[in-house]
Order: sequence, then C-alpha cells, then structure tokens
Amino acid sequence: MISAEYYAGSVAFDTEDLERDDQVFTAFDIDTLVEKMYGFMKRRKNSEVHFACHRIGKKEIDITEKVRGKCATCQK
Repeated sequence: MISAEYYAGSVAFDTEDLERDDQVFTAFDIDTLVEKMYGFMKRRKNSEVHFACHRIGKKEIDITEKVRGKCATCQK
C-alpha cells in the first residue's frame, strides 16, 4: 500500500513503433522521483515530463514545472 504522502510523475515518450506512451513513477521524496524519471528519460526517444504531483492524503499539489526544471538541470 502506498503511503499517505508521496510524489508521483509520468514521462511521455516515443516507442520503437513511433507510438506515444507514458510511464508512471512514484517516490517518497522529490529528489528520488527526479532521479527515477530522468534515468528513464535518458533511455527513451523524445521523452518529456508529462506531469508530476505531491500527494498528501487526498490533496494533490501540481509540481510538474518544478520537476521539469530539476530534470533539465540534470541534463547539464
């Protein structure tokens, strides 16, 4: 069972068949989420952060732009 507080995100990417797909990731902290997502993005063609959120109980906070920025920093 997933904890009451966690981070989640999705990476959209092109498959080998040139179809668009996505992969969902979860973590207990934002840095681990970024590491997981960026590691996946490095191995996928035309990948991008689709969405990211910080879930606290039933409350969901959009952190998509923050995660996109952190992933962009990883590329440097």
